[in-house]
Formats: sequence, C-alpha cells, structure tokens
Amino acid sequence: METPKKISTTEEKINSLRNSVTNKIKVLTHKGKKNKIGASAAQICIIIFSVATPILIGWKTTDNTMLTNIALICSAITAGGNMLFNFFDYKDLWIEYKISKNEFITLLAELDYLEASGIENIKHEQIDLLFQKYLTICLEIGKNYRRIRSTKNNNENKA
Repeated sequence: METPKKISTTEEKINSLRNSVTNKIKVLTHKGKKNKIGASAAQICIIIFSVATPILIGWKTTDNTMLTNIALICSAITAGGNMLFNFFDYKDLWIEYKISKNEFITLLAELDYLEASGIENIKHEQIDLLFQKYLTICLEIGKNYRRIRSTKNNNENKA
C-alpha cells in the first residue's frame, strides 16, 4: 500500500498563490467583458438615437406630430445614454481591469518560471515576494477603482 505523497510547504504556497491569481484573472476577465459590452452598448445607443433625432425632426409628412414625438423620445434616450455612460464610466474601468489582468498574467508567468527551476530550489522568500506583488496589484485595483469613481463623482458635482 502506497503512502500518500506529502506536499511540501513550498508546493502549498505555490498552489495557493496560483489559485488566487487564477481566480483574480477570471474575475477581471468577467468584469472587463461586462464593462466592454456596457461601453459598446451605451455608445451604439447614443450614436443611433443621436442620428435618428435630427432625421425625424426634419422628415416632412402630412402629420409631423408623431415623428416629432418620436424625435423627442430619441433625444431623451440620447441624453439618458450619455448620462449612463458617464456615470458608470465603462471605458475607464474596462481599461483598468485589462491592465490589472495583464499584471496578474505576468505574475503567473513569474511563478511558472520560478517553479521550472524545481520545487527544491525555491526559497520561501521568493514565493513570499510574489505574494507581495499579488497583494500590491490587488490594492492598486481598489485604489484605481476609487480614483475613477471619485473623479467621476467630482466631475458630475461640478457640472
């Protein structure tokens, strides 16, 4: 009967860090896609309704009332879309998530490179240093999110 192989502390630390980084990459990928879709959808709506408004206003028919009403609705949707786009700031968040995701991918590459030298050759300090990088990236994500949101809120209050 074989005894189960004991996993070293070094391997446990590597696996823990790899899992944490992989989970962050998945979360940032999801958030990035969500914000990219939001940015694209908001911009497309703004463009469509911005173009439709003057067309409907200028369209000549026997009863312009209906077209004018539709043009007013399009104008309101355009204004609302602009406010929504500016409030959520999809593009800035999408860019920040992409940058952070790339930093985590780089960290994962560093971990793979370190692991390639052989588990027995890795010092705990090396893994701890990579974990500190992980924490720094996580803190930067929070700082950048707060910065973007507070900048947007300050700009909205000035307007």
